[in-house]
Amino acid sequence: RPIAIAKGPAATMRRINMQRAGTQEDIPHDEGYAYDEAYAEMQRLTPSQREIVKRTFPAMEADAVRNALQVLLLLFSEHPRYKNIWPQFRAIPDSALMSAVELRRHASVYMTGLRSIIDAMDDEISLADQLKRIARAHIKWNIHKVHVMNMLLPVLDVLANTLNQKPLQTDIAEAWTTLYDVIANLIDIFREVERRASLKGRGSVSSSN
Repeated sequence: RPIAIAKGPAATMRRINMQRAGTQEDIPHDEGYAYDEAYAEMQRLTPSQREIVKRTFPAMEADAVRNALQVLLLLFSEHPRYKNIWPQFRAIPDSALMSAVELRRHASVYMTGLRSIIDAMDDEISLADQLKRIARAHIKWNIHKVHVMNMLLPVLDVLANTLNQKPLQTDIAEAWTTLYDVIANLIDIFREVERRASLKGRGSVSSSN
């Protein structure tokens, strides 16, 4: 049976991008709503906010692992139960977290993911694809918008330190707050895509049996 192709501004942009890349891949109809919602979410970030994020992120990235470790330690200090989300952290005493190889590895992955998001900020479709992959990785840990937003304050705190700004300028704080709110919403949007795909897969297995 032919696949129903999604319509809408994001789906149209995706088709243009696919044509430029020389592939015929398209967005199935049942995922089209997610790309359109992602497109709408990204419009919340103004051009000036995008420039602020791109301009200030290198300060954190200059010592990426150390700064990401600080973000994670601040997060676990404020929300101790969050450490249990990741099984590789559960057996590590709080006093040993800073030097734990597992946490340093996660810190590196975190900053790499943030860099990929920032690099894709000017291309809503590429950003949607990035966040779809990130959402898929977060589903198995049962991470939701609230978890992402609770990381915002540690990020702002570390960012302020790296920029030598106390307090952080209002426009910088607002730009990063909007970015994290958009990221959190998009993760939830694509979580729903994955949930529907999983249900559809189970239905297909059941019907074949």
